[in-house]
Amino acid sequence: MKALLCGFDLSVLGFRNQTHTTVYTVPVGTKFYLDPVYFESGILNTEIDVYSYGVVLFELLCGMMVSDERSIGDDKPGPLIYLIRRYYDEGLEELIDPHIRDEIDVRSFNTFKEIACKCLSFNLQGRPTMDMIIQKIEEALEFQASH
Repeated sequence: MKALLCGFDLSVLGFRNQTHTTVYTVPVGTKFYLDPVYFESGILNTEIDVYSYGVVLFELLCGMMVSDERSIGDDKPGPLIYLIRRYYDEGLEELIDPHIRDEIDVRSFNTFKEIACKCLSFNLQGRPTMDMIIQKIEEALEFQASH
């Protein structure tokens, strides 16, 4: 029960005193962690890290790797990232790790789900900052602690 983060496989060497905040590069990395917007544009920015972090948040919530396949109901199995997008409005609670499903506070789940989904937004401006993510995770923890 120790969380480890590794294998993001996307590193960029930057230049000191760089005046531009946009870097153009060839898309590399594990496809499920890779921001689809970056994959198409090849432009690196901080919102790409937010996307990848949102994927990790869902892995924690669901207790499975993003590339692992699972099915909900009679649907055929699909990778976690596709299930998140498909069932966000209805049925996402079915993806919660069964070890925590009965223990998670509904307000905590909704707060966590909301911020994690915003991280995966196709609209870069709709993605939260890391400060906003931390604030929402702390809020979710407070709901859970009062449960």
